[in-house]
Amino acid sequence: MQGFSADYVMGQLVVSGAIGGVMVKSSTGIVGQALTERYDATMPGGDARVFAQRNATMLIANETRAWRPMRHGFGWVVGGSFTHNRTRLSRSLGPIDSPAPVTGVTNSIDEATLYGEGSVQLVRGLTATAGARVTRASLAGTGEDIAPARLEAVAVARARVTADRIETSVLPTASLIAAVLPKVSLYGRYQQGFRPGGLAIESDFVRRFENDRVATLESGVRYGLAGADTAYLSASVSHTVWKDIQADFIDATGLPSTANIGDGRIWTFSAAGGWKPMAGLTLDAGFTYNDSRVTEPSAALFVALARMSQVPNIARYAGRLGADYRRDMGKDLELRVYGWARYVGRSRLGVGPVLGEEQGLSRYRADRTGRAAVAGGDARRDEPDGQRRQPVRAGDPVPAGERADHAAASADDPHRPGCCVLAS
Repeated sequence: MQGFSADYVMGQLVVSGAIGGVMVKSSTGIVGQALTERYDATMPGGDARVFAQRNATMLIANETRAWRPMRHGFGWVVGGSFTHNRTRLSRSLGPIDSPAPVTGVTNSIDEATLYGEGSVQLVRGLTATAGARVTRASLAGTGEDIAPARLEAVAVARARVTADRIETSVLPTASLIAAVLPKVSLYGRYQQGFRPGGLAIESDFVRRFENDRVATLESGVRYGLAGADTAYLSASVSHTVWKDIQADFIDATGLPSTANIGDGRIWTFSAAGGWKPMAGLTLDAGFTYNDSRVTEPSAALFVALARMSQVPNIARYAGRLGADYRRDMGKDLELRVYGWARYVGRSRLGVGPVLGEEQGLSRYRADRTGRAAVAGGDARRDEPDGQRRQPVRAGDPVPAGERADHAAASADDPHRPGCCVLAS
C-alpha cells in the first residue's frame, strides 16, 4: 500500500562570449518534477486507509550577466534574472480503493532580479567590493479541495489569505580583501539573502507563511588557488542572523505543514584544501562545523521548540574527501578516474514530536570513464517520508563561492571572496 514514484525532466541552454573586454553569459533552465507518495493511514483497530499526495512542480529560470575582470584597479559585474515557479500539491485520504480528496494548495511565484557589484583596488593589495540586488516577487496561491465557507466572515478571511501579493527586497553586499603575502589573502564579506513566502496546508484550510531573511558576516584566509597551485587551503568563520525561519511541523490532523518558527542564528567554521602529489592527481578535503540556535521562537510553536534549539536542516558537522586523476591518452582522449566520500551529520527535519527527531546522511561515489557506481546509507530516525527535505532556495546558507553570478566574475579574480548566502 505504501510507496512512491517520481518523474523528473530538465533542460538547459547556456550562451557565453565576449564583447570587447566584457564577458557575457546567459543561462536558461527548465525543470519539471512530479512526485507521488502513498502512506498507510490506518488507525489502530480501524479499517485500512491510505493517505496519498502528489506534488507537481514546474520551474523556468533565466539569468543573464555581463562582467569585466579586474583591470587597472577596477572590475564590475551586472546582471538580471527571472524565475517562474509553480507547485501544486494535491492530497487524498480514505479507503484504499476510493480515497477522498482533502485540502491541497497551489503556490506560484514570478521573481525578477537586478544586481550589480563593483570592485576597486584602494591601494596595492587591498580591494573593496560593494553592490546590491533588487528583487521584485509576485506571489499567488490558492487552496485546493477546500470545504465551502458557511459564514461570510470566513469567506472574507480566506480571500485575504489567498490574495495575490507583491514583495520587493533590497539585498546589499560588501567585502574587503587584502593580499598580505604571496598567495595568501585575508577577506571579510557581508551579504543578505531571502526565501519567498507562500501558502501552506493546515488542517482543512490553507495558511500564509511569510518570507524569511538571512544576513551573514564572514571572514577568512586563503592560500593558493585551486587548479593553479600545487597546494591550496582556505578557512573561514561566519555568523548568520536568520529572521522568520521557515520550517515544517505536524498540524492538528497529523499531516506536515510549513510555518515561520521564529528567529535564529548560526556560527559556522569551515576549512577546505587540496594537494597535487603528482601530475594529473588532485586530492581534496573539506570540513564544516555549524552551531545553530533558534533564539526567539514564535509564540504559536513555543512548546514544540522547547524540545529543541537547533535550527532545522542545519547539520552540526559535514565533511568531504575526494580524489581526481586525469591523464591525456592522445587523439582527443582523456582518462579520468575520480571518487568522493561525503558525510552530513545529524540535523532536525522540522519542529515538533515527529519532524523534530534527528536525521543524518552519508554517501560515497566512485566513477570511471563510461562506468559509475553510487552507494549511500542513511542514519535517519523516525523520518516520515524517507527524504531529506533540504532544498536550496533563495536565502539558504551555502558554501562560499557557490553563487553563479560571483563564480564567473571570480574566475578572473582569484582574490575575490565568494559569498556565503544564496540570494536569489
